[in-house]
Amino acid sequence: MKKTVLQAACLLLLAVMISCSSKMDTYPEGYEEGDEYFSMKEFFDDQWKNKSELPYVYAKVTKVNDVVEDSVIMDWTNEAFAEIREEFEKADIGAPGHLGKYNFTLLEDMNSRTLLYEALDKDAFTQKLILVLDAENNKITSVYAETKDEGIFSTENSKMTYIPDGTIQIVKFRKHMFSKKKEIIITYKFL
Repeated sequence: MKKTVLQAACLLLLAVMISCSSKMDTYPEGYEEGDEYFSMKEFFDDQWKNKSELPYVYAKVTKVNDVVEDSVIMDWTNEAFAEIREEFEKADIGAPGHLGKYNFTLLEDMNSRTLLYEALDKDAFTQKLILVLDAENNKITSVYAETKDEGIFSTENSKMTYIPDGTIQIVKFRKHMFSKKKEIIITYKFL
């Protein structure tokens, strides 16, 4: 009898675990396969695919609380690009689990289309994502993201801009309970 109860409990636990893991990849109610928000990962995969062989050189300047901490001219390498894309991919909302969690607005004018995603939850990590596309060819001309990570002892907010073949800027605001507020600005400028 105990063995049967134990087996039933194990089967029930296994069923719960399987149902929980499958929910991670399913689409929320009202959405279906193919519905998606913009994917940072796909965008940066495309950027690397199209630009990895080009002889880019860029200046990287790091400021902490308005003081230049580091300044260097670098080649566009896989390692350098990985450092940039890692920050932006943290703000990715392309997975099905994000559907229904953002308010989407499309703004159009003669020269551009702006796609605006704003978090419905004030505690969401990615608070805002703005894409500007060329109206003629739909090429992305800029990506802007705002993130917020509030912990018990610290807070880190970031604002990031990526302009293909132009400027990339990552601004982080950090505040720890036991230290002063720190503003870190990392700017990459293609030369």
